[in-house]
Amino acid sequence: MSRRRFLFLAFVGLIAYLIVMVRLFYLQIIRGKYYKELSQKNYVRKRIIYPQRGDILDRKGEKIAQDVPKYMLFLDHQKLQEEGNLKEVLENLKSLFNVQLDYESLRKRRSIEPILLMELKTQEEIDKFYNYSYKLPGVFINTIPSRFYPQGEICAHVVGYVGYPTEKHLQKYGDRISTQSLVGMYGLERAFDQDLLGKVGAEEVMVNAVGKVIGNIGYVEPEKGNTLVLSIDVRIQRIAYEVFRDSGHKAGAVLILDSRTGEVLALLSYPSFDPNKISDLWETYSGDNLKPLFNRA
Repeated sequence: MSRRRFLFLAFVGLIAYLIVMVRLFYLQIIRGKYYKELSQKNYVRKRIIYPQRGDILDRKGEKIAQDVPKYMLFLDHQKLQEEGNLKEVLENLKSLFNVQLDYESLRKRRSIEPILLMELKTQEEIDKFYNYSYKLPGVFINTIPSRFYPQGEICAHVVGYVGYPTEKHLQKYGDRISTQSLVGMYGLERAFDQDLLGKVGAEEVMVNAVGKVIGNIGYVEPEKGNTLVLSIDVRIQRIAYEVFRDSGHKAGAVLILDSRTGEVLALLSYPSFDPNKISDLWETYSGDNLKPLFNRA
């Protein structure tokens, strides 16, 4: 290679290097503040979409277990730490919704999952959030399912109940569930958990500084769990429950079969419990001498 050609290539390389350095200086120093403010105004949030757990029906299609929506308030603590306004938002949460969180604990938190703050039980609470959302950047509403048992105590020992997943559940089901998913803990809810569970979906959206969605980026459809149909007849089950309750016996079990097919039409354990109130009344049920949580059938 001639000396002249070498000097030409070296000169071209130097010019390219200087162009890159000038551009980096412009982006990081001259326009750095602008891009930082822009990134704070709009950012991507990944929202978990919880699937409907499968319904549990009696032989005639009457519902024994079903999902109903709950409106929950979440905090994206990681984003607030990046922006440096976590402490201010925590103060606003306390004054507006009486939600108290420890700043130091959140600052040291490693998990990137949003934090569940509270359930918004009334339309007034939902409206209040939207009216003051400009004071709560990084706080958002997500709809998650809760389990409802229309028959209450009548089918409790048959259907069982659900709860939030343990670490063991999270490892077992992997990406099918998230921390706020419902998993079977007892009865048919537990025995057929794999079938009833479904699979979570996700949505990536662009939001502005007050948490308002301004664009969709990606979407994965959640998968609803399978419906479970029983041989139980709720009408017969209800009659068995009422007859036993009014008989004066304090504890026992009832089994009613179809003599032609051997199908179970009613399966009752008494006393019973209300699976809709299992978390609120757990200590009461556990301390009851008649042991309503014990399945005698």
